[in-house]
Amino acid sequence: ALCQRNLPGINNEVCTAAFSYIKACGSEHLPLRMPNLCTSCSLPDGTLLEEGNTHKIGGKDVPMSTDVIFIVEAKHCTKYWKEKKTLQIFMSVLGKELKNVGLINNRYGVVTFGGNGVFEHPRSIYVNNQFFTSEKNVPYIFERIPAGDGKSDIFGALRYASTLPFRPGVAKTFILFPCSTCHPANMTVEYSVISHVLMENDITLHILMNVDFHVEKQRSNKLILEISITYLVSLGTIFTGKKLHDESMSVKKFSSIFAKRIAVTAEPDSCQLCECIANSDGMQYIECLLCEYTVPEFLDFVSNFEMIRYLVLLLGIQMNFTEK
Repeated sequence: ALCQRNLPGINNEVCTAAFSYIKACGSEHLPLRMPNLCTSCSLPDGTLLEEGNTHKIGGKDVPMSTDVIFIVEAKHCTKYWKEKKTLQIFMSVLGKELKNVGLINNRYGVVTFGGNGVFEHPRSIYVNNQFFTSEKNVPYIFERIPAGDGKSDIFGALRYASTLPFRPGVAKTFILFPCSTCHPANMTVEYSVISHVLMENDITLHILMNVDFHVEKQRSNKLILEISITYLVSLGTIFTGKKLHDESMSVKKFSSIFAKRIAVTAEPDSCQLCECIANSDGMQYIECLLCEYTVPEFLDFVSNFEMIRYLVLLLGIQMNFTEK
C-alpha cells in the first residue's frame, strides 16, 4: 500500500481492477468489499474522510438544512394530492415554513412502493438523473406515479428510505403517504427493527393518513398508542388528509398547520458522528448517527401524545367517543 501511494495514478488502476474483480465474484455469489485504499468521502468543508474513519459534527459546523423524503404508496388513495393544485400549494407553504425556522438549501426526494410491477417494491424516483430535487419538482413526480394494487410493505419502504445518500449533518425528515395499514403479514421488516432505525439515524417521521380518526372510549388509549408509538419515538406526527375532501377545510389552512409541525421538528441534532461507508457497488457515502440517543421518557411521550390530540382537534378531525 505504501508503494501504491507513492506512484501517481496507480490508485485509479488498482481500484478499477478491484471493482471488476468484486463484480465478477458477486456474480458467483461471493460478496467482497472494496479495499479501504479505494474508498474515501468528501466532507462539506472539502476534506477527505477515509472509509472506517469517523468525523464529529457539532456546534456551528452543523448545517441548518434538511433532506425531506416523501414515501408514497402507489395506490388510488393519494390521488387527491394531484387535484386542485393541492401539492403545489403544500410544497410552497412547506418551503416557507422551513425557511422561517432557519433551514435553507433544503432538498426533496420521492420514494414509492405498493404499486404494480417495478413499483411494487420500494424505489427512488429520479428527475434529470438526480434523486434529490427542488420543492417545485415534487408535484411533477407525484403526477407520474402510477396507481396499482401491489404489496403494502410500509416498514420495508421506511427501511429503504433510511439508506438513501443524505448530506452529512442535515436533518432527515420522512413524510409517509400510506393507503393501507401496517399489517404484519405485509411487512418484511419487524416493528422493533424499523423503530431502532428511525431512532438511531435521527429520522423524524410524519404520517398523512387518508382516513378519519374514529376512537371508541373504552379502547381509545390502546388504539392511539398502537398507531402512534413509532412516530412519537421519532418525534413525528400523525395527520389525516381526509379533511382535504371537505370544502370547509381549505388547502392553505391544512398546509399551514401540517408544514409548521414539520418545520419545528426538522432541526438537525447538535452532535453527530459521521463515517465514510462504501456499499456493495463501491459507491461511497457518509452516514451520520447521533452521538447519543435514548428512548423518550414517559413524560415526553405523554407530552407528544397530548400535542397530537391538540393538533387533531385543531384540524377538526371527528373523534367519536361512544360507549359499547
